[in-house]
Amino acid sequence: MLQDDFSNQYSSSRVVIHLARQGLELFLKGSILVATGAKALPGHNLARLLKLYRTHYPSNEFHLNFPGHFALVESDDLFQGELDQFHSTLDQRHRYPEDHKGQNFATPEVFDLRSFLEEIGELDRQLKIIEFAKIRPRLHAGAA
Repeated sequence: MLQDDFSNQYSSSRVVIHLARQGLELFLKGSILVATGAKALPGHNLARLLKLYRTHYPSNEFHLNFPGHFALVESDDLFQGELDQFHSTLDQRHRYPEDHKGQNFATPEVFDLRSFLEEIGELDRQLKIIEFAKIRPRLHAGAA
């Protein structure tokens, strides 16, 4: 995107953000499945997945610092109705230009691709350290 003179617009930024969020969702689900031994984990709500991840991995060595673009609100008690409504369409907001009623998801935004790449690069580094040094050994220990 940087080489092709990226245009700062909703449709371009949503693709990047959606794929990054989906990668994080898969990391959280995989980590939880290793801890629980379950076969599947439903849902796409990153805040709920993060809360569950932290119940199984409470130690600071498993702590993640999320980029601001992930819009994770971890408090369940403040504005719960608004949060539920936000999360009910979050997956769609990153995939589609409008909801099933035709309401446009596009909002004015500033998307700095270079800073997002730096943020996502740092998150990727954290995830790899946790996955390969801390979670995969648990998976292999359980298989032995």
